[in-house]
Amino acid sequence: MLGETVQQEAAPKGTPLEAFNLVQANLQPFTKGIVGKPSNIQKPSLAIHRPSCGTVVRNNEDVKFKKIENMTWEISERFGKDEEMTLIIKGCLQFRKELEGDPSHLPFPQNSCCYSFKAKDEEQKNISLPLNLLYHLWDTAEGWRGACAECGAESVYGIGCGGMLSSGGVMGHCIACHQRNFFWVGGLTKTGRDLDSKILNSRYKISKYGYGMCFRGEKAPIYNRLRDLGCEDLPDACWLLDHKPDDASLSLSK
Repeated sequence: MLGETVQQEAAPKGTPLEAFNLVQANLQPFTKGIVGKPSNIQKPSLAIHRPSCGTVVRNNEDVKFKKIENMTWEISERFGKDEEMTLIIKGCLQFRKELEGDPSHLPFPQNSCCYSFKAKDEEQKNISLPLNLLYHLWDTAEGWRGACAECGAESVYGIGCGGMLSSGGVMGHCIACHQRNFFWVGGLTKTGRDLDSKILNSRYKISKYGYGMCFRGEKAPIYNRLRDLGCEDLPDACWLLDHKPDDASLSLSK
């Protein structure tokens, strides 16, 4: 069973249909501003297909989610190359023996996960996506490892997941060509159920989930840990100060 829903801000004023139309007209992938309960918004169709992080590209054409079958990793056009993320993932793989089982629930530095977690054997809740859970997902879960849609290398690692009302999935990163990929699953609730089923045998379970927001994993903890372990290939220290907007957010024009 999924955790409780977090509401970030009040929904916009107006009728439910007006609110939905306003959101749909200005939607950005996993975007910032409207949260509220999705059941309160009545809409004529669930075919929301313009979020960049969920719009896939085949032969240079946009493809709506509902027409996609046998989904695999697809290029996420919203994001450029990210060499710093490649270095972080490679460091986590290189020093896995030292990092795995860290009792501090070392968070993975991401801004794209709409779920927080809690350890089954502890009282602590609202843990941002922990590296130990990612190790489990990378080893066992479909949609968290795979071939890059850009270069074809089996080098994509999932780094977060979430969605909106009817679109969402796993954000992945290729450590061969630094390209961001996307694995479509469904809306936030369906993506959460899918994630829940894949972490049953881990020490974690979902604590909370939220529409239009993410549970950000800060950069400093894992950066400092890798540096202390002797990792030589790390991003420049200024990367720690580069706070990008949430991938999981909703924005509205005024």
